[in-house]
Amino acid sequence: MATSGSIKTGVYTANNGTMGVKLSWSLKSQSIENNTSTISWTVQSYGTYPKDSWIYCYSLVVKLNGSNLVNKTSRFEMKGNGGYKTTGTIVVAHNTDGTKTFSMSIRAAIYSSSVNCKADGSGTPTAIPRYALISSADNFTDEVGTNGYPTLVYTNPAGSSLVTGLKGRITWNSGANYTDWVTLDNEGGTYTFTSSTLTSANISSMLSSCTTSNTLPIQFDLQSTLGGTDYHNYKDATMTIVNANPTSQSLSYLDVNSNVVDYKTHNSSIIVQSQSTLRIRTTPSTAKKSATIASYTLNINNTDYTPTISGGYVYVDFVNPSLSGTFTATMITTDSRGNTATATTNVIVQPWEPPTALFTLARVNGFYTNTILYVDASISSVSNTNALTIQEQHREAGTSTWSTASTVQNKTNTTLELANSSGWEVRILVTDEYTTTTYDATVGKGIPIMFIDADMNSIGVNGYPDANNQIYVDGTMKSTGMGTFGDVETTTPVYTTVTSECVTSQTAASTTTVSSAMFSRFGRVCQLSIYMIRKVTCGGGGDIWVGDLGSVASLYTPENKVIRSGSFIGARAVGMEISTGGKITVRNASSSNISADTGVSVTSTWIYTGTLPS
Repeated sequence: MATSGSIKTGVYTANNGTMGVKLSWSLKSQSIENNTSTISWTVQSYGTYPKDSWIYCYSLVVKLNGSNLVNKTSRFEMKGNGGYKTTGTIVVAHNTDGTKTFSMSIRAAIYSSSVNCKADGSGTPTAIPRYALISSADNFTDEVGTNGYPTLVYTNPAGSSLVTGLKGRITWNSGANYTDWVTLDNEGGTYTFTSSTLTSANISSMLSSCTTSNTLPIQFDLQSTLGGTDYHNYKDATMTIVNANPTSQSLSYLDVNSNVVDYKTHNSSIIVQSQSTLRIRTTPSTAKKSATIASYTLNINNTDYTPTISGGYVYVDFVNPSLSGTFTATMITTDSRGNTATATTNVIVQPWEPPTALFTLARVNGFYTNTILYVDASISSVSNTNALTIQEQHREAGTSTWSTASTVQNKTNTTLELANSSGWEVRILVTDEYTTTTYDATVGKGIPIMFIDADMNSIGVNGYPDANNQIYVDGTMKSTGMGTFGDVETTTPVYTTVTSECVTSQTAASTTTVSSAMFSRFGRVCQLSIYMIRKVTCGGGGDIWVGDLGSVASLYTPENKVIRSGSFIGARAVGMEISTGGKITVRNASSSNISADTGVSVTSTWIYTGTLPS
């Protein structure tokens, strides 16, 4: 709607410029009683053609609302750029509801026998008040009794002389639902709804109409009756739902692992790391004001979980929780409108880890049967509900059956009777209420460095004598004196220093039986590791114990570096097959296999086949 407007034709172009026709209008006045508007109008030329110059116009017809404003059908002189101008007024009747849109048109034949400049358009003047109008209307909440009922402000310019009936109401769901009509004062004013005109039933209907939103679009409807016809004026507003969060239930937790609760902690509120089944739960929430519960979310340790709803509870289970400590758990309930309720609790998970132990296990004085076991074990407290048990089992090395488990006191010496003639395996079982940690250890034979047996009048070195008047040696015996040990009955290497003793040749029948022998030359000490050995004279002038007919067995430095199959102080290693701890064969070799400078006589006969000591 407007109070003025215009239309204009296109232009005719002449030598001196352009020329067209324009129609302008403006609203002069309106009559509410008559439902009419008086329009002032002006028709004039426009363009660049000089105002004091003219062009023949063969016809000009201008209409407004179907009425002729100008109706020239004979040629006349039209001056340019406003030089032609005519004005007037016209009364236009409005529609019954006070609105009006009128048509406008221009048809001009400028310097032409037919129309060559035209225009069409319309104008919509301000509507004439024919019914009451809403000036303002309040938004309101669903709790009108607490927050206040809405007020409608309206005007009725036509007055009671035209409006014979005036009513108001509130509608929602696009007018499908509404309150009862309220009769209003015909002269205009305000009206505030009450509990009898905006009832609790109305509010309930509004709530059920917006179960997915906290706001509901509503309209205030003002009805005016004129001449038996009803006219409506509307005002949009909003009803807002408040205090509609779901009910918040308390949040709790417990251990639902009956094996832990019934037999270990005896308390469902104690949660054990890696053992319990932690259940965090609440009872179902209740939605408010026609909403429904849409979802539950449990947040713990900054992670969201979707609960299970069963058995009257909303819960999430955590089997064998891997972390210990205090954690904040929050259950978030969301309804269909997006409203939420929260419940929070602190969950305490007791730390637990398998039992651990440090222990020592040793024979008394290193070789007695009495063996001392000392265990220093520790377990997790689990809120003082955990208990420690230590047991040991043993078996002789190489056997498969363990002894019956016996209890061992923590941090206390326990004496085990383990025969020193054998090695033993010992198993230590450290147990708490949840699991057992097993440690395995070994105890060697009880062998003293030196043992004097007064009854047998014997001495044992690195072992026990097994005969009267005996020096028993299990290992290596070394002498720093001169000469050799002739026949030695022992299974262990015998050490001696061989200096200048030598022979020119030696036959197989003249072998010396020893387990092992040492020799010395140029300050170096070496070991010969065969059973059947003898002395030969080497061409290099040195004396050496070798295998038969000049075959050097194995020569060892004190650092156990093996010198194999090579010359050593003039001797050549030939004719021997040997592997340490395995089979050894000593045989004669032909003289051609010995270097010319060895000076050793050769007799080709087998001397010895046997097994080296380990």
